[in-house]
Amino acid sequence: MTCPNCGAIFDEGCRFCGACGAPLTIEKKGTHRVPLLIILAMSIIGIVIFFATGGKLMADPPETPQMNFEYGVDFFIRDGAVSGNMISFTGETEVTVPETVDGETVTAIASYGFSNFLDVTAVYLPGTVEQIQDGAFLNCVSLRGMDLPANVVRIGDDAFYDCDALEAIHIPATVAFIGQDAFCECDSLAFIFYDGTIDEWKALYPQDLPEETAVCCADGTFHQAD
Repeated sequence: MTCPNCGAIFDEGCRFCGACGAPLTIEKKGTHRVPLLIILAMSIIGIVIFFATGGKLMADPPETPQMNFEYGVDFFIRDGAVSGNMISFTGETEVTVPETVDGETVTAIASYGFSNFLDVTAVYLPGTVEQIQDGAFLNCVSLRGMDLPANVVRIGDDAFYDCDALEAIHIPATVAFIGQDAFCECDSLAFIFYDGTIDEWKALYPQDLPEETAVCCADGTFHQAD
């Protein structure tokens, strides 16, 4: 081998040049290939894992409801049952529920969908609503009145439970079922306007109402507590 400093010839394996004393560093063949082989192997393993998992190295995130911000209160919907988004509720006193949310027709107020909306005084429902599900407006303590659309056929258990300020509600004759305690603890309820007859109402809701509640039916008015 030749010294890179003075050009003297030296034997393989010498550490210093015998002529000029310069250090002799010999790079062993293939020593730089080890890191490259490791990187290549890791890349191959990564590609194999990627295709083995269908290109998904992380679990899919959970689905979140599609929110609708057009009406002041955010709504989300599932199988036609709409709820208000309590987290983003900004304190509007009147809420208008749209006929559609994210392209889906609103056919029900979901179970506990608007419960504990403490500041709401009125909720306006679209004519597409057919059901008021269990506890839909439970503990809406500022709700003053409710006009149920003509297509409603069912009012669930506890639907208006503890609506202390509820003074009047209109119920169409299409309603075929009213659940247990639907109007329990509605101490301010002065009028129920029912489009059917007195006998139909008594069969529909035989439970007690506040003494002062007047049930105004198509064929007359009575107090259910009497």
